[in-house]
Amino acid sequence: NPNYPTIKSIASTGLKRITIEIQFPAIGEIKCNYNGTNGYVDLIKVKLKKTNTENTYQTKIIYILGQIKRIQYFDVTDNELLPYTEYDVIVILANRNEESDSSGKAVVRMVEDVPSQPRNVTLDPAVFFITVQWLIPEPANGKITGYQITNWIYNNPSTLKSLEITDDLLDVMKYQITDLEYDVRYSVKVKASTSVGYGIASSEVSITTAET
Repeated sequence: NPNYPTIKSIASTGLKRITIEIQFPAIGEIKCNYNGTNGYVDLIKVKLKKTNTENTYQTKIIYILGQIKRIQYFDVTDNELLPYTEYDVIVILANRNEESDSSGKAVVRMVEDVPSQPRNVTLDPAVFFITVQWLIPEPANGKITGYQITNWIYNNPSTLKSLEITDDLLDVMKYQITDLEYDVRYSVKVKASTSVGYGIASSEVSITTAET
């Protein structure tokens, strides 16, 4: 059926932007007509929804200015698009009277962003070390590539130390901070990274190491 547009390629080109390469039918093959003339298209309807959901399609309108090329790139910007999330996209040609058949469905994954805070950070003290445990950020906004754990003696930021973890990343993380002093109160923060960089750190949590 030559009456519908074809999505030749689709990509996320920004946190809130999708770029679509659309192939139009030949003018005489476009189903939309106006005053008896085939091929009269003055807007494109781009419909998108999260993949594998029952959500209804949201529609973004692109108005056609000037002559249509057979293959053309269009940018769609939507502030509701979420990082590292897949969306189903279809395209329809339209004018004030009619619509074409829809294109086939294309799937696009949005680019990554920095992650949100690690969740549920807890501390378990011993004499010379503290075990830190946390949950992966939600939303992660991408593939988690590492964590940074920062610790310091409570109310003494000049003692601050940081270390990075990039191996054995699991949904539930655990790490031991060693070589600490006994019976001293320490503060800890944890932050995660994606390919884009580190997100904001968790809230400060504090605990006192055990006595000898």
